Amino acid sequence: MAILAQTSGKKSTARSASAHSIVFLPAHLTRTLVEMEPDAVLSHSVLDPKRNPLLANTPHHNLDQPAADNDHATGPLSKGPVFATAVIAGTMAVKRTSDLIPMCHPLPITGVELDIGIDVPASALRIVCTVRVDGKTGVEMEALTGASAAALTVYDMTKALSHDIVIADTRLLAKDGGKSGAYRAPACI
Repeated sequence: MAILAQTSGKKSTARSASAHSIVFLPAHLTRTLVEMEPDAVLSHSVLDPKRNPLLANTPHHNLDQPAADNDHATGPLSKGPVFATAVIAGTMAVKRTSDLIPMCHPLPITGVELDIGIDVPASALRIVCTVRVDGKTGVEMEALTGASAAALTVYDMTKALSHDIVIADTRLLAKDGGKSGAYRAPACI
């Protein structure tokens, strides 16, 4: 019989974690999202090796296809607002992480922030999920689950316009609190 990690002897402290997912899109889909969400355009590229050397070797996915190849689409993103739906899905996933990942404790989440930015030159989205809790265990899995679910939702919301969408580089960016202390991914973007 599996036993969850013991937290009964731990002190309840403020803890937080941030994770991100990168979603590569065909250029025509990126242009559509920029038209829908112009305030989400990032001022720097998510693939800038000066900001994040770990992404320097990430393959730049050349996904551009003529929009005419996607005649099965019924219109621009007919499922509704992509980013708002992704934020809702990511937030819901954070709250349900213990139902999805074995051995994760249900936690009293005190805050969730999901930010989605459009990197036009890389034809990519950067989704960052930050989770906070006052508890006896960390929220790294909740942050990773939130970023992943938001990325999957972007795929679901946009697949009518293209299936050439790549979800990549889901990773922990930072964590604070707990016995192991603070963590920052090398050269976080």
